[in-house]
Amino acid sequence: MTRPVIAVSGCIAGESVRFDGGFGKDAFLLNQVAPFADLVTFCPEVEAGMGTPRNTIRLVRASRSEETRVIQNKTGDDWTERLRATSREIAARLAAANLSGVVVRRNSPTCGLERVRIYDWNAVPSKEGVGVFVQALRERFPLLAIEEDGRLRDARIREAFFERVFAHARLRELLDAGTWRARDVVAFHSREKLLLLSHSPKVYREMGRLVARVGSMERAPFAAAYAELFLSAMAEPATPGRQVNTLQHAAGFLKRDSLPAEKARLANIISDYAAGLLPLAVPVAVLRAGIARTQPSWLSAQSWLAPHPKQLRLRTWVP
Repeated sequence: MTRPVIAVSGCIAGESVRFDGGFGKDAFLLNQVAPFADLVTFCPEVEAGMGTPRNTIRLVRASRSEETRVIQNKTGDDWTERLRATSREIAARLAAANLSGVVVRRNSPTCGLERVRIYDWNAVPSKEGVGVFVQALRERFPLLAIEEDGRLRDARIREAFFERVFAHARLRELLDAGTWRARDVVAFHSREKLLLLSHSPKVYREMGRLVARVGSMERAPFAAAYAELFLSAMAEPATPGRQVNTLQHAAGFLKRDSLPAEKARLANIISDYAAGLLPLAVPVAVLRAGIARTQPSWLSAQSWLAPHPKQLRLRTWVP
């Protein structure tokens, strides 16, 4: 499988690019994710020419009706336009790297995803800003998975992010080479069925109507439309309720060949997951054991059963 490419703020990837010349390290990204993905780094402030070490910057807004600017604290220099231009250049460079996700630094005036401090005319902060670089990323990649290091400490958010990242990499593997045939798309769509249903049944049905026309459409328009729908579906959260529906849907394919006690055990485990007593990993493991015994080919091929490397242990939180 194609390895995902994940862009990471240099300051959390061990590079000495912080304002004080130091660095940080995100152990999960560097130790657990890196063996399964290619990490590329960036630092908008350094690439804009601010240097290391450097004076700190902050977001400033004279009034709610005026534009937010990026101001260097000690000098009062306005870096807004230079940082915007650099952010667009970095986004273009990352586009060429076929990104599947981005991890940015929390609270940063350039890289913060949310709740970045904006200072008003009285130097009073309010946590309602978004980093300049993140704004450029969202303009360039509206459907790309983007998260910040602080939020990834939440097990639910971490699972959702990496599920999107690895799904995007599988999509790239299908479409980027440009040599796919209609039957390749049908097979891919079939393998992704349960994963898509766990995120958005509505978009999955829309995708089915598109796939039915794959043989009659030009390749480029079809690929663009399919990718947009696929990424839109993955951007919707796979809620515990949708996961329960997906588990029950999958379990239905085992009923014919399963023993009554086996079916009852799986049903009980799904109920315990729905009640918030077990993590998703448990019913999925029991389901996979049934699949290994009965060997239903369609079900055993589903990416939903293992949408990311098991070493990341992402399905271990309890809803």
